[in-house]
Amino acid sequence: MAATIDRQAARHIHNHLTWCRVAGLATRTRIDRAKLLRRLDRDLPHGLLHACEDELLDWLARHGRTNQTIRTYANHIRGFYRWGVAAHQLTIDPSTRLPRPRVPARAPRPAPEDLLARILVEALPRYQLWALLACYAGLRCAEVAGLQRRDCTPTEIYVRGKGGRDRVVPMHPRVWIAVRDLPDGQIAGIPPAVADRAAYVSRMFRTHVHNRFGARLGLHALRHWYATAALRGCGNLRTVQELLGHASPETTAVYTKNVSAERVAAVATLPDLSMEGTR
Repeated sequence: MAATIDRQAARHIHNHLTWCRVAGLATRTRIDRAKLLRRLDRDLPHGLLHACEDELLDWLARHGRTNQTIRTYANHIRGFYRWGVAAHQLTIDPSTRLPRPRVPARAPRPAPEDLLARILVEALPRYQLWALLACYAGLRCAEVAGLQRRDCTPTEIYVRGKGGRDRVVPMHPRVWIAVRDLPDGQIAGIPPAVADRAAYVSRMFRTHVHNRFGARLGLHALRHWYATAALRGCGNLRTVQELLGHASPETTAVYTKNVSAERVAAVATLPDLSMEGTR
């Protein structure tokens, strides 16, 4: 097992990550892939560039990893070796026959409304804001971290979405009250020195909720609540998919116009859990 990452492997990883950035892979994906590839080079008997299929299988099978973890790791590994062969950086791809474990579909886990109501009133101000953006605009952690004041108008929020799928969601009155007087720049209040801002938002929110309310709850559960409440309000799964940024962007102009009206109606039906009304 190598104690440190090999210089040649480090160069290949750097080149691959540059390719990933140009190809439009999400920042979170690139960060996770970089960590995994460096770890793999340290762990494998002969490093990343000289690995064989059996070594990769043995590494994936360690520590009782779940099917979801194995699938995620294997996808990162395949991505690197496919790139390496296509770019003539490597001669052999040892990952072609890595298994693809089945992962059961996850049921949505929306935040409990009683806890969510408390967070919206009792949490520290910046966590209240993050919660509002998740439960009344459906933003992911990375989208909360990247949101700028200029992205918000009285009627809309421009969201820089996952995988380059940007979208526009209707502005809920509760969110507008919280953001309208904020200065220009990023809304989330993340320190400039933080490199992985999405992970920072996720970790800090979860920690704050645990410390202040004694509960284990991530920000993504608030996005699940948004989806559940919006679907209950409008009854249109396609509309909710587009609000969440999961829908295909290839739609006709007429269809887009019709769905846009439904989006506004869906967000307008979200119940106010702030206990303070919309003043």
